[in-house]
Amino acid sequence: MTTTEIVFLVRASVGDGLGHLVRSLCVVREMVFRARVRLIVLGDLSGEHLIRDTNISWIHCSTDTQAAGIVLETKPKVVVFDMLNFDEREFERICNCSLTVSLSPVFSHMAKVQHLFHRTVYEHPSWSGSPIFPKIHKGLRYAILPSWLKRLGSPQYVEQVGESKLSVGISMGGADAPNRTLALLKRLGQSSTRFVVWVALGDAYVHSYSELLECADQNRQEIIFIKSNDSMWRVLRNSSLIVCAGGMTTYESAFIGIPTINVMQETGWSFLFHELDEHGACVTIAPASDSLDQAVKLILEFEQNRGKLLTMHRSSKGLIPKNGAARVATELTSINQKLHS
Repeated sequence: MTTTEIVFLVRASVGDGLGHLVRSLCVVREMVFRARVRLIVLGDLSGEHLIRDTNISWIHCSTDTQAAGIVLETKPKVVVFDMLNFDEREFERICNCSLTVSLSPVFSHMAKVQHLFHRTVYEHPSWSGSPIFPKIHKGLRYAILPSWLKRLGSPQYVEQVGESKLSVGISMGGADAPNRTLALLKRLGQSSTRFVVWVALGDAYVHSYSELLECADQNRQEIIFIKSNDSMWRVLRNSSLIVCAGGMTTYESAFIGIPTINVMQETGWSFLFHELDEHGACVTIAPASDSLDQAVKLILEFEQNRGKLLTMHRSSKGLIPKNGAARVATELTSINQKLHS
């Protein structure tokens, strides 16, 4: 068997969401011009449609053991993980034969990989306490975003903010396991202030669509549903404000130039967005029982003071550099080449 030089191990499912797969695919598309690459996808195949038309060599695995077995058979020099968790025993087996890299700053074995590509200069406080830690390639220049994203010009954004009904986008991730989309729509429906609400439903969204339609039918807000896919931003770029659950949507919004309210799901992940928050590109709400109520309160405040949205839009201009995926691919190629020299 021909040795595959770099393997990407990615988890994508209804429970895990599709963000890891989307991010890795951005890098893999750049890597195929630089090295032999294989993609191994763990999960329930809910993200299969994202790979189907890419001409990328990939394998689906049902278990971590199966995935590790393929890696050990292939014997790559470099294995890139993009996921939250991986079986400890199988991870150790891979470490014994390959250099390991993580694209996720919250990977369960992050302290044991040799390299981490991290999208912000801020680190989790616990990292400094680790006796062994990977080399960290960090900063907004490593934010991995789709190459087709286009920045929003200020004249268009000014026009959007000036509309009589403020346009608000909702994008709670590929799966939105807690179904906060429905909960937020119900809360907005209780407000006397009128909005145009764009709702992006992720590819792995498996909740009841009938409940959403019923909510929209009884809601005083104008609600428009869209399926979240590669063309999602052609619609959401018409929003003046986006409510999301953190993740890469926040970085994509900042790149485009649309302010976000991040309703966090995990305690301790706020460091991932502190740099964007610090520069005024987003507002982050910590996990709490009333976090959605806080989000609605902020939406109403922005509606009353739209100058704040204009300030946030201008603050995001040029904040995230282009070509983050290509930058990561170039450095992975250099790492790989050094192992072969």
